[in-house]
Amino acid sequence: MAKKLTLDELYKVRRRGKLEFGDAKEELIEVRKAKTIRHKTLVHISKLDKYAFQLRSLIKVGASVTELHFWLQAQGVECARSTVYRWRKKHEKKDEEQ
Repeated sequence: MAKKLTLDELYKVRRRGKLEFGDAKEELIEVRKAKTIRHKTLVHISKLDKYAFQLRSLIKVGASVTELHFWLQAQGVECARSTVYRWRKKHEKKDEEQ
């Protein structure tokens, strides 16, 4: 059986032409595993997460997206209104799940 290789190692070895090729199904499974690990989505932290408690409190008392955006500007946070809208939409779903 061939040595287990990461996707990067696999590419390097194939370029040199020294790959020991074992069972095709096993090789494909290994390539797919390495690919999924390599293409894992990254978690991005929003600049609005710093103000999550305050924003959620304002949302609970009925603040609109425009009012949230205005409040953030008063705090010195530069962001677009659409950013606030997307943040609110994302966190409403999380609050409903809890």
